[in-house]
Amino acid sequence: MNWIITNLIQDLKKKWSRITASNHTVFFILISVAQALILIYLQFRILQRNGSSLLKMYKSSKISGTEIVEKCYDEQFLSLYVLTMEDLMFIFFYFFQLYFCFNAIFHRNTIQIITIASINLAFIFIGIMQLFEIGTTSNDFRTSCPGLEFYPQFEKFEIFFIVALAILAMIMGYLSHKLYRQFGWDIYKAFGSDVKMQKLYKTRLIFIMLLKLDALMIILFAGLLVPVFYILFEGDNKPLMIVSTIIMMISFLFEILAYKSLNNEWATGMLIFIVFWVVALFNFAGLCVVVFNLSLETSWYIGFIMGIICFGFSLASFYNIPKHINIRVICI
Repeated sequence: MNWIITNLIQDLKKKWSRITASNHTVFFILISVAQALILIYLQFRILQRNGSSLLKMYKSSKISGTEIVEKCYDEQFLSLYVLTMEDLMFIFFYFFQLYFCFNAIFHRNTIQIITIASINLAFIFIGIMQLFEIGTTSNDFRTSCPGLEFYPQFEKFEIFFIVALAILAMIMGYLSHKLYRQFGWDIYKAFGSDVKMQKLYKTRLIFIMLLKLDALMIILFAGLLVPVFYILFEGDNKPLMIVSTIIMMISFLFEILAYKSLNNEWATGMLIFIVFWVVALFNFAGLCVVVFNLSLETSWYIGFIMGIICFGFSLASFYNIPKHINIRVICI
């Protein structure tokens, strides 16, 4: 029992030393926490607005039963449902991003640092797209849903959110640039001028990062979108839905296997993961085809693209395992 406590204390001291390694690491962590709190709060306000309208529409369809209300429900429910689910996905993602930021500092992961800056920039455009989606939904409500108008108040919700997101993204981008240079120097000190070892190390970092992002995508899509698949697509497609859900759930186990295999340089474990990942990708592609329109509307296909990229780096990592001399020690 004492050795567990000792190891825990040593691990905490090591993580704290990584956080306090420089002013840039300290500010990066502080801004990451502030970013998460601010964006989660602002996104939760948007979720409340969209969720209230969705619930109001659902109750009206059950109570009224008129042709106008049924038409409104049939034409607008899915779009408003997707917007509401997107809000939940974004909130969950901001929690994950906070973990992602801490993890990047703890492991001095230059690839994650770059990815964090890129994701922050991408979310500005996603926020703008969400603004247009809300505008389109509001206009459609006026046409199809008299008495159930949807007044989004852009300036109070989306625009304020986008401005806050842009300011935080610029600050995080600046800090990410500084940390990339700092961690890059740490890598250079560890490997010297050995370009091959540096390349192996970066390939390893990218693959580990992709495993984390793929796990996030599985949680987001399986937890929030699969339920609506069972509602909208029944009959002949139901077996595919069940198989897809099972594959998504066990994907976590194989991602853990890949991570442990890479750390322990176990080629067989990596090969098992690669074989499973091929099966998962084919299943995912079939699911995208079956629910093609919903896949486009919910950006489900992004998970498939990320899965292909992860497959490519899993092959590279498998090929590099015999060359991972001393890399595991440096990565810890």
